[in-house]
Amino acid sequence: VAKMRNLVLVAVILQLALIEVQGEDYEFGDIISFVRSCPCDPKKTYKHFAIYVGDTEIDGKEPGQDLFQRTGPVPGINPPKLSDCIFDKLENEHKSKSKLNIEKKDNYFDSVLTPGTKEEIIQRIKEKKGKCGVYNPINNNCEHVATYIRYGERYSLVVHRLRKSSKKLPRPWLTEKSLWPKY
Repeated sequence: VAKMRNLVLVAVILQLALIEVQGEDYEFGDIISFVRSCPCDPKKTYKHFAIYVGDTEIDGKEPGQDLFQRTGPVPGINPPKLSDCIFDKLENEHKSKSKLNIEKKDNYFDSVLTPGTKEEIIQRIKEKKGKCGVYNPINNNCEHVATYIRYGERYSLVVHRLRKSSKKLPRPWLTEKSLWPKY
């Protein structure tokens, strides 16, 4: 039992060290993905996406907030919203209730799309802040928002892979197949 406890402790320390090291590599406009366990079934995972904004001053962003993301329930808004685009702190993502929470820089379209300039990214953030529309896992999720902010194009590889594996999901967005990276 003591050896198992020590092994778990070492694993937790390594995970925290990994998160700390990765956080230092982020630059303004990077997409950060968070692999998480599903609350309904810890054996299943999903990815959450956000944009790293660091300490760049942007209207509506408070000191210490270094992420822009589509999130779950938004507190303090009347009437309450289930989801919207907000500024937040990376450290809050580390406090996720998910049993699995692995983060990394995930600019996966950089090989086929040109990231926006800092000014373009800021403009897109201003456009979307508090105005992300109704959340939809297929057509309007956190990955769509993150790719739009970074590249000016809305894509979701998660949805793309789901659609490839299911003939029942609609495919109206598959217009530029050449943009999808090979995997």
